[in-house]
Amino acid sequence: MSAPRTAADAAAVPVPVGAPGMVRRRTFGPPGLRSRMIAVFIRIFVRTVIVVWSRVPHLPWPYRLLDDLAALLPPLPGVARRRVRLAHCGAEYSTPRTVADPDGAILYIHGGAFILGGIRTHRRLVSRLVRESHMTALAVDYRRAPRYSVAEALSDCVDGYRWLLDLGYAPDRIAIVGDSAGGYFAFHVAARVSELGLGTPGAVVGQSPLVDVGDDRPLTPGSADPLFTPDAVSAMLRVTRRAEIRSRRRVGKTNNALPPVGSAHQLVLAGFPPALIQVGSGEILHHDAELMANALAEAGVDVELEVWEGQFHVFQAAADLVPEGRRAIENIAGFLHTALGIEEKAKW
Repeated sequence: MSAPRTAADAAAVPVPVGAPGMVRRRTFGPPGLRSRMIAVFIRIFVRTVIVVWSRVPHLPWPYRLLDDLAALLPPLPGVARRRVRLAHCGAEYSTPRTVADPDGAILYIHGGAFILGGIRTHRRLVSRLVRESHMTALAVDYRRAPRYSVAEALSDCVDGYRWLLDLGYAPDRIAIVGDSAGGYFAFHVAARVSELGLGTPGAVVGQSPLVDVGDDRPLTPGSADPLFTPDAVSAMLRVTRRAEIRSRRRVGKTNNALPPVGSAHQLVLAGFPPALIQVGSGEILHHDAELMANALAEAGVDVELEVWEGQFHVFQAAADLVPEGRRAIENIAGFLHTALGIEEKAKW
């Protein structure tokens, strides 16, 4: 079902399409009452937990608890799901019940600071994408820090792409979509599969993507971000670097250690597929979204950047509650239809 038109529609800024070296920008806002209320809740409760974690990230935190609790959420109707097994992790394959032969597939990579989240935390978001786009989706339950390295997680995501190829989807019928740390992986997977000779995917989408993981990352004040503080981002990067060291020690004896993974904007981006990036205006990761969009444009890639005024981190996951989340998912579906050349089917 399409979301009602809001003030966000009036704020859309038309820009030239496909101009190399230019970021096509659209702005949406201001946030509605529900979105503002959720942002307050996040700032008071969730941010407080993250602040405590950032001070003692070395403690044995119950990282899987969030995904376990998410199992209590009811599934969205109209989507069939089945679990599949990749080489080193599980995954979940979702298909729209209303389409006999979907034209394309989404490789979905969840966020969670490389540490949290899973198939269940993002199941309703993935299901909405499936229903709206009428495409199938494979959500990868990749290995996570602090036990596993970012490189191992990236390898799992590439395995998910291979699985879709084996299912019969051509590379240009596969879109790679991710949020937060999953957005980071989305850009890296697109680059890695090209390096491996597995073709170029049809599109890449990053929702509030993490991009810059360098030591010189600017730690701008995060007062406008209801979720993350600069210290939390720094702690996350420290945890992943320690996981990288442990991983290399664990697998080094077999010469199977994977190379470390760097910042996404430093990838070889020439020849990348069309890209869409969505981000909230006050997020700490707004810097990352701008950085990635500009890097893609400079490489001649067709890139669109949507900046949503006042929205919290990965607000699309709250589409059950906020119309802006539903509208953003509609935008992703429309972008995928255009990028992959898929005929838009009847809406719910």
